[in-house]
Amino acid sequence: MNVGIDASNLRSGGGVTYVVELLAHADPARHGIRKVTLWASSAMLARTAVRPWLERVHVPAFEGTLPRRIAWQIFERSRLARESCDVLFAPGATPVGSFRPQVSMSTNMLPFAPEEGAR
Repeated sequence: MNVGIDASNLRSGGGVTYVVELLAHADPARHGIRKVTLWASSAMLARTAVRPWLERVHVPAFEGTLPRRIAWQIFERSRLARESCDVLFAPGATPVGSFRPQVSMSTNMLPFAPEEGAR
């Protein structure tokens, strides 16, 4: 199995730390994963360890504005995922595009706290 990680919405904070630490401690072969492709900004790639199973891909659009990152998600992500992935993990991103299966994860739990939701 090959896994793709879309880090288009991870610019700083907990989401970046989560993916960096996940990759630093991962043992993909133990779970039947041959390759992990990480699409990320140069800042995120600088924090990510080089691993033989990890393909680190710099996406210049991630250095830009939110509309540029959304355009990449809509127009490029599905095509790239079809070429290299069996499943796509998009922490912090909205599940747009036609590629399936896709897993997304919220890195902000505040909206689920009743007092924050009421606010």
